[in-house]
Amino acid sequence: MKNYIDNSGRRIPFERDLGRGGEGAVFALSGDSSSVAKIYHQEPSPQFVEKLTARVSRESTQLTAVTAWPTRLIYDFCPNRAARFLIPCIHSFAT
Repeated sequence: MKNYIDNSGRRIPFERDLGRGGEGAVFALSGDSSSVAKIYHQEPSPQFVEKLTARVSRESTQLTAVTAWPTRLIYDFCPNRAARFLIPCIHSFAT
């Protein structure tokens, strides 16, 4: 598996694959049960990275309370390009 970092240069250690779908795969993070990482099968376009960047900048406690809103971008370690993101891990859903 590739190495990923966040925008401050911290390594994002993956623990295990939680599931796969049409767009990508979701991974649990080692030592962080509050977030998961979504890794796309295809390299995201520059426009999509721009869209993710805008979403991350609008993150709020109101949004993360009701949605799996992106909270941080993560990057391929080499080359350093925005590729994926972290979202809160939703452990249960109340109806």
